[in-house]
Amino acid sequence: MIEIILLKYPGDNKSYRARYICDIIEKRKDDKWSEAIMSVLKDIALNHKDPEEGKVDVSSSVDKEMKTFDMLSSNSLNCVRGKAASAIAALLWDRSELYVQFKDVVDNLINDINPAVKMATIECLCPIYNIDRDWASPKVICLLKEDYRISGHPESKQFLFLLYSNYKQDVLDVIRRCYYSDDEELITIGAHCLSKMYILYDEFSQEVEDVKNMDEDQAKSIIEMAILYFSKDQYSKKVKSLLRCFFSSDQDLEFPFVRLFYDNRIDLDRDIEFLLEMVQSKLSKRIIHAFISYLEENAMSVIDFSDVIIQMSNNILQRPLDDEDHHYMGIDDEISKLISALYDESLNYEDDNITQQCLDIWDLMFEKRIGSIHRLSRQILER
Repeated sequence: MIEIILLKYPGDNKSYRARYICDIIEKRKDDKWSEAIMSVLKDIALNHKDPEEGKVDVSSSVDKEMKTFDMLSSNSLNCVRGKAASAIAALLWDRSELYVQFKDVVDNLINDINPAVKMATIECLCPIYNIDRDWASPKVICLLKEDYRISGHPESKQFLFLLYSNYKQDVLDVIRRCYYSDDEELITIGAHCLSKMYILYDEFSQEVEDVKNMDEDQAKSIIEMAILYFSKDQYSKKVKSLLRCFFSSDQDLEFPFVRLFYDNRIDLDRDIEFLLEMVQSKLSKRIIHAFISYLEENAMSVIDFSDVIIQMSNNILQRPLDDEDHHYMGIDDEISKLISALYDESLNYEDDNITQQCLDIWDLMFEKRIGSIHRLSRQILER
């Protein structure tokens, strides 16, 4: 019944029927569509006027010419020939035998005059890569070299790593162009790939170590990717070395670093030295809340982290008051909470050394008139 309706009312260049036909085929990809329907889909992919040359379907107040990745992606998803590419891709995932039938159509879409349609063909090249790798690989590389914005497509990132061994320089050039672009989304994608390439293949060592010349988006994205590999034993040492490069940064890098705690990537036996370095860095006052949440949510004994807690507290409290990076607001209660909990456990463990260090920190807080001094004093004196 559906085929009868689709064939009776085929797509045209005036109505939305062609778009609906593509959507129906994509959503019902498991149906055994007739050759007549396949011909309709091919005709839409090759001959439909949308998108017209020099025109965009979707624009914004800041990008009316589809210059950004965001607008390119939006047009790719909404133009009719792009919809046809998505429908073809859906069919190819489940029915590899259709590759021969659609190969020339996909090739035409790859060479389409509109960059939004070119981006959509990445979806077709994913299943084709599994069918005919030798044909698909150079097509992907050509698309990425011609318009590096296509790297932002969700499926493109995997291609950069799949094709690295055979197209090394081309892949690295595309990543570098994203990393140094002025498009925030592409910067993030480029930095993620750059960081991963460094961790896996020792590429981009100069870029990842040049922290002073990174903007905040680049730095955060590099750290985000590195943290994904932090708990993998084969990469842990290298990742820690990379992350140490950011310890002295003046940028606000709190969010990516706190993922170490929120994502439970810390192993105390393995990571204690790294933690001690981190809490003595400029990051210390920014990660203290995440550190406390990590201890509370995992019901962990603070005594195991005594060195980290003491080092972090001293590092924060002993900074000169005229240090422009220094402020206690928002972390004084956190330090009080940590020291109070550590003091409690040190009494239970009868560890006089830790107990005394807690008292020394309390004295320092009292001297500087910071934190919940009266509450902390009362808690300690009551013990």
